Amino acid sequence: MAIFNNLPSDFFTTIDNICISLLLGILGIAITIFTVVYSFMENNKQIIRNLKDEIKNSEIIDPVKKSDLYFANNYMSRMKSMNNALIVIIIIDIFLFILFCIYLSLKSHILRYVAYGSTLLLIVGCIFILLKFRKCFDTCII
Repeated sequence: MAIFNNLPSDFFTTIDNICISLLLGILGIAITIFTVVYSFMENNKQIIRNLKDEIKNSEIIDPVKKSDLYFANNYMSRMKSMNNALIVIIIIDIFLFILFCIYLSLKSHILRYVAYGSTLLLIVGCIFILLKFRKCFDTCII
């Protein structure tokens, strides 16, 4: 691409630094959110166990406890789907970071554009997932 050949080399160095900073920032945020969601899931598993024991050991069927169990299971499935999406983001982010390291060591122009485009797609994907889960949890009762 002739247009990009006329740009100064420190322009690409700046973009490389910004992309690597974004990748590491997204990785840190994704890992933090993953651990927080995982701790919520562990807490919810204990609540589900307690509700199941209470329902099993009670002589009278309590509709409130049954509905609490239903909502706790629903909440758990939402948390699992969120953690699965975060795992995908973390894996893709690590792959892109490795791709950037390879690009910086080889200085391949093709890898540069692949890395830039992939980083842009990761950012768009993160925004999409964030909006999806915001909408999902706006409707969540628990």
